[in-house]
Amino acid sequence: MKKKSPRTPRTATQAAAPTDFDTWLAGRFAEGGAFTALIVIMTVTESTVEPIASTYAHVIGGDIAWPQMAGLLDGSGKEWDAVVIFAAAMETGGAVPDESARLTLRRIEEEILRDRRTINAGHFFDRLGRRMKLEEIGATH
Repeated sequence: MKKKSPRTPRTATQAAAPTDFDTWLAGRFAEGGAFTALIVIMTVTESTVEPIASTYAHVIGGDIAWPQMAGLLDGSGKEWDAVVIFAAAMETGGAVPDESARLTLRRIEEEILRDRRTINAGHFFDRLGRRMKLEEIGATH
């Protein structure tokens, strides 16, 4: 049996570089404080993007890093390739009430089903926390 070498904790200088998600979340929270994240997870192929599940979360701090967020999304039990997040807040600031979050999320889901370009109105990230943009496939001649 091979002996495993002990894992040493990462120092601040060894920590992974922030992802696009990390940068977005920190900036969004610094700019407006608490908000509600309306979340739609997607499957992505070369020519399709399909929503497969959705939820919302009240964000009260900017300290969740991408690995933890991806872990939460993995907890859905769904195989996902990307996530789009829409930030919603009260006019006076802060997270929106649960009922409002549910209704707004339902509207967003319906809009995405009608027109996938709706995804670009949110913040679209791949499994590695990198920002993406949905582009139409042009007709070939």
